[in-house]
Amino acid sequence: MEQEPAHKREMIRGAQAHVGSAQGDANRQFFEQFDAIVKNDALEAYKLMRDTERVTTPLMFICRSNSARQRAKRRDFRNGSDLSRLAFR
Repeated sequence: MEQEPAHKREMIRGAQAHVGSAQGDANRQFFEQFDAIVKNDALEAYKLMRDTERVTTPLMFICRSNSARQRAKRRDFRNGSDLSRLAFR
């Protein structure tokens, strides 16, 4: 088998060292910014949850009110009472 020249091995070793150094720098940068990333994500999640509650709460209330009205109408109808006296419309 033919052996590689010494200078080629040194180039490969140097390239591997540069790659390892770049990976270490990227990891260091990520972990230095990790707290800021988590804070931003938590803030965005809070805003989304707050906006979702603001939109869905009245809608859920309306749905519950409608179902309560429907139950009252059915209950009065089963009891034989006059539906025209109900105030629900």
